[in-house]
Amino acid sequence: MIWRTFAKRGLGVNASAGSKTNINDQVEDFSVPAGCALATDEVKTVKSNISIYPNPAKNEFFINFPSNTLGKVSVEIYDMSGKLVSSEDKISPDAKKAISTDRLINGTYMVKVKGIGIDAASKVIVRK
Repeated sequence: MIWRTFAKRGLGVNASAGSKTNINDQVEDFSVPAGCALATDEVKTVKSNISIYPNPAKNEFFINFPSNTLGKVSVEIYDMSGKLVSSEDKISPDAKKAISTDRLINGTYMVKVKGIGIDAASKVIVRK
C-alpha cells in the first residue's frame, strides 16, 4: 500500500532526486516493485467492463458490453478447470443476444469476450 501511494505521486521504484547541483534533473516514476503487486489488483484489471445478467443464470444469460466496443466479438465459455465448453463468434455487441446454457451443467464458468479493443472475462454461475 505504501509503495502504491508513493508511486501514484511519481516516487516509484526508478524515481531519482537528481544531482545536488541541478534542480531540474529529477526523474518521475510510477512503477511499484513486482513483489508488492497484489492479486486483488490483477483481478481488478482483468475483471473488465462487461457484466453478465442474470447471474446465476438458468436457461440463458446476456452480456452487457462497454459502449466503445467495435465490430463483432467472440464469446468463449470455460469451465473452472480451464476446458473450453462453448464458443460463439460474430456476436454483435449492439444486439441483445441470449447465450444458451442448455449444454452446461450446474456450476461456475468463466466467460471470455474478445474483439477489437476488448479482451475481457467475467464469471457466471449456472443453476438450473
